[in-house]
Amino acid sequence: MSQLLLEASLADVDDCTKEFVCLLHAKPIASLDAMELSIYSLFDDSVGIDVERTDVEFQLAAFIGKGVGVSQCQTVYARCSSSYEETKAPMEIDRGRRFGRSVEVEGVKVQDLLLKASVNDVDDCAKNFVCQLNTKSIESMDSVEQTLLAIYGQDASIDVSRSDVEFQLAANVGRLAGAEQCQTVYARCPMEYDQLLQTFEGKFTSSETLNQL
Repeated sequence: MSQLLLEASLADVDDCTKEFVCLLHAKPIASLDAMELSIYSLFDDSVGIDVERTDVEFQLAAFIGKGVGVSQCQTVYARCSSSYEETKAPMEIDRGRRFGRSVEVEGVKVQDLLLKASVNDVDDCAKNFVCQLNTKSIESMDSVEQTLLAIYGQDASIDVSRSDVEFQLAANVGRLAGAEQCQTVYARCPMEYDQLLQTFEGKFTSSETLNQL
């Protein structure tokens, strides 16, 4: 099932599968049907988020739904335009072979810039960047990297009420599990770290972001 979830995550360019898991965990357990219960049971919140697992993004989605609720699910996974029932339907039809679906999509402050990037981040490169950043030594970082590390490199806890919660998760994956796990979880991103750094430094210097820090 973990491999199936990973495959679903890599194909989930619109975040609808993660939003489904989030919304599912916001529901009263007594209202769930058999298929929903089978997914609900995969995520045990008594042990916290295990960044070593390949389905770590789904763990986070479950925590958001259970801990904060529907509104935060819709905020974090705003890229999804499908309803809960629309996402659920193909899972019920094809639940034996697959978990999730893929829908093709067309193509301040540091937190706001990253959140905006996340909504458009169909290849997970923004999250991959934060993840890989947290695998590096501070001595090797430039000023932009150090600024991001100060935001996402200090606290191992994850506040699911924050709109940038996926970046908190990415930071924890990098810091606690390492670069290889970053590449596994965010495998959809085709760019190397140096390319990502150059892209983000360009965004920061071409906006008023640095003046607001």
